Amino acid sequence: SDVCSSDLALADAARFTGNSGYLEMARSTLRFIENNMIEAGSRLYRIWKNGKRTIDAFLEDYVWLTKAYLAAYRAGFATSDFTRAMQLHQLTFEHFPDAGEGLLYFTQEQQEVIVLRQLETNDNVIPSSNAVFAENAYLLGRISGKQEWIDRAGSMLRAVRREIRGYGPGASQWMQLALQFVNPQKELVISGKGG
Repeated sequence: SDVCSSDLALADAARFTGNSGYLEMARSTLRFIENNMIEAGSRLYRIWKNGKRTIDAFLEDYVWLTKAYLAAYRAGFATSDFTRAMQLHQLTFEHFPDAGEGLLYFTQEQQEVIVLRQLETNDNVIPSSNAVFAENAYLLGRISGKQEWIDRAGSMLRAVRREIRGYGPGASQWMQLALQFVNPQKELVISGKGG
């Protein structure tokens, strides 16, 4: 997730400064992850060392990588970035068990060694993986028209409403998502013949 946070920062820098060099650096890292840490488009690994990938990725790895692809898409509008974000988001649904109310467990269903199946919802210095997943679902749903993903984000937000009310600073990412539901961004679609 640290690498994906750096990619996210690079893509955002490209988006806000117009410097395409930042976006190319982000995409270079994303290509490395695709080529070395994703198995046949179906499984993400957490570690790559000496040409070998090990340890199944956790929820945070999937959601931050999805967010990095989404940021790259928003910076350069390459459909390949958007498609990859959609694919990773779908893989997250497939690999992580539902803990109820749309929330996901931190470890994959087939994870080999699990002492305690953890459910992460509190935002700390780094936002919780469930909050990032919900935000990804909302944004991808808005862009793609997948209402079920927007509904899932809303369900997840309702599931943590007591936490939000109880300790707001521990739910900052969740509150950002709530603002998107209350004050959705305006959309402008321009279409026409290319060329």
